[in-house]
Amino acid sequence: MLSAYQLTWPGAPFFAMIISIFILIQYILDDIYGRSTDYLAIAAIPMFTIDLISVIPYVDTEYGFGAFYYSWFHVSVAILGIGLPLVLRQNFK
Repeated sequence: MLSAYQLTWPGAPFFAMIISIFILIQYILDDIYGRSTDYLAIAAIPMFTIDLISVIPYVDTEYGFGAFYYSWFHVSVAILGIGLPLVLRQNFK
């Protein structure tokens, strides 16, 4: 679903950032209450990986980090979404 947003709406990285912020807040809350946080990584990593794979063919390197054309900004948001659950798991254990 996120891939469809990315391919049809160039402003979708802002939506992906909202999802990433939710993952961060939910991870912290789950860790505070002693609940398992595995489900966040299981959902987020494939979602952002598929997003990254679908956006890479359309990236134009001339735009740099422009948010409104397919640029490295779209790729970096997807990589952030993949890396966030992995970094959180390492730091909170």
